[in-house]
Amino acid sequence: MNEFSGSFSGQARVLTVLSLTDVPGHELQTVEIGGPQSSTDGKWNEARVTYWGISDLVAGNGTQRG
Repeated sequence: MNEFSGSFSGQARVLTVLSLTDVPGHELQTVEIGGPQSSTDGKWNEARVTYWGISDLVAGNGTQRG
């Protein structure tokens, strides 16, 4: 298997926050983040990445999936 490394630094393009009333501080969030990645593998270097995530938070703590 080939080994390579890289990094990703993107910007949030869309963020939606829904405040719920079941418990204080409960929020559902969706986010779209996009930008280029850098990689030591030339086929992946400068590839555009789009990431979508969902968070379920209470007082800033909770789960995130993307």
